Amino acid sequence: KPLPSLPSFKVQNSGLDQDDEEMDAFVYCADYGSENYEQYKKAYKLKTEYKYGNIKDEYDVEFERKNVKDVIHILTAEIKEKGTKSPYLLLPFRPQQFDHKLKKLLNAIFKDKTLVSNELITSTVKKFDEYTLMSALKFFWCRLPGNCVIGWKTYTKFVEADEEAGFPKRAFLDFMPTCLSSGAHASIVYDFFDLIVAISMNSKSNMLNAKKISKVCGLWAFHPIRNKQSGMPSFERGMYEWIPAGDAMFHLLLSFLNAMPPNGQIEKLPKILQLILKSSPYPPPPTTSTAARFLHEVPMVTIKANNPSKNPAELLARVARTLKFDDPTVFYTREDYLLLKRLFKDVDTLIQKLSSEGSRILDNMCIYDEDLISDGVTNNNHLPFKLVPGWSSDMTSIMDANKRTNDFFTAKVSRVSIDDYFIWAWLASLGSEQTSVKKKTFGKTYIMEVELAEGFKKWVIIEEQDIERDGYDIEIEIKQEKLRELEQKIQEAEREAEAIRLAAKTRTASESRGKDYQSTAIGDLADITNKVGQLYVKDALPPVPLPEK
Repeated sequence: KPLPSLPSFKVQNSGLDQDDEEMDAFVYCADYGSENYEQYKKAYKLKTEYKYGNIKDEYDVEFERKNVKDVIHILTAEIKEKGTKSPYLLLPFRPQQFDHKLKKLLNAIFKDKTLVSNELITSTVKKFDEYTLMSALKFFWCRLPGNCVIGWKTYTKFVEADEEAGFPKRAFLDFMPTCLSSGAHASIVYDFFDLIVAISMNSKSNMLNAKKISKVCGLWAFHPIRNKQSGMPSFERGMYEWIPAGDAMFHLLLSFLNAMPPNGQIEKLPKILQLILKSSPYPPPPTTSTAARFLHEVPMVTIKANNPSKNPAELLARVARTLKFDDPTVFYTREDYLLLKRLFKDVDTLIQKLSSEGSRILDNMCIYDEDLISDGVTNNNHLPFKLVPGWSSDMTSIMDANKRTNDFFTAKVSRVSIDDYFIWAWLASLGSEQTSVKKKTFGKTYIMEVELAEGFKKWVIIEEQDIERDGYDIEIEIKQEKLRELEQKIQEAEREAEAIRLAAKTRTASESRGKDYQSTAIGDLADITNKVGQLYVKDALPPVPLPEK
């Protein structure tokens, strides 16, 4: 059975789009040897995997389910006891959350990359607040096998069994255990839904209702299915990956709730859970354009740059430098024109227009603390981790300032329809506890919340994508390597020629023998000179004839 169909998520563009440059998988050049092709293939694969956001880094450890099911259960139980009423508990960058506490907790429950005893873990977690515990739980969720709690294979099996049986109330209890890979997997999945239900029952206090948080949790429940057709990391690609995952999670949550009461008696559930089941058809329909009336249309500015921004603040400054407001017709609506002009016309007052929440989140995303990066060995750390926000993690890979070329930006304005929990999912993907792959879910995106007047707030989505220099980056690197080899050969040939010249000057012989030697030496020099000339002709590479996308 196929995976859930993609939703009707559309980006409405204000002008003509240009196809993104893409490297081709195959290349031919008459002067390429086998070693050049191997070099090309390796460079192409590395570049492609990086380009599409699929590369893990050295800090992204992976845990076996059987080794972490107990610590996940302990963390879940402690959060249920302490913090299900805490506001926005599931989201990162809360004022009550501090990454140094998470580092302290991880180093307390690990010893030499191995978890300590359950007794010690239980006593340790009681010393930490619910926000730190929630960060630790998400840390484990995104480091399970397949980078997911449930997985698409499990969900597909469940959907088939549920449908064939006619959607019975006990489907979750009857079918889910057979769809999971092990008892440890079942334990982790049960704790996952148990916590979501506990948070949902306190939605009036924590502002996280069941439907929204279950869909946000799709971020950890399922792994993204990525390939070249998915495109480069971007807000749009992130939506296409996450929305089906959110729909699948809400489907499973409803099934979990249906199976909770004995004999299917829904009236015995707490009223808030009854309301969820009574107001939601089963199986629930996918997120489609029919839900557009509940969404908000917001402008999205896409910046393409040859040098990556170091942080969202720098990206906002780039938008202000790039957008021009002399022609309102290039914007999708006049409302977008007026809003963006008000925000970006004066770069000096831009940050002041952020809401207090938007300003606080921006500050968090610009933080980079090397003390929160661990190799798992030095500085009394017992586990590899990189507890910096998604944007800040890119700061370590920014090219050297001396190697950066002059900045070049392009920008386009489009429109997208979103809800607040779409923003929650984006925000959750950037949490310090997430893996490098998870942090790339929505590309390099920053969602501004601006306050234009007291109580009057607006959202603007800003994203940055890399400009391919000319679509031939890998070929240029190979050609440069060939030129370096050519220069080395030329230098060796010149040294050999110089040695022959010196030998000719110092050698003494009879006149006749001297003439013979002279002709021989001249012949040798001619051979060397011809070799040098041939090197230029043979090894100089012409432009690689790659077709455009």
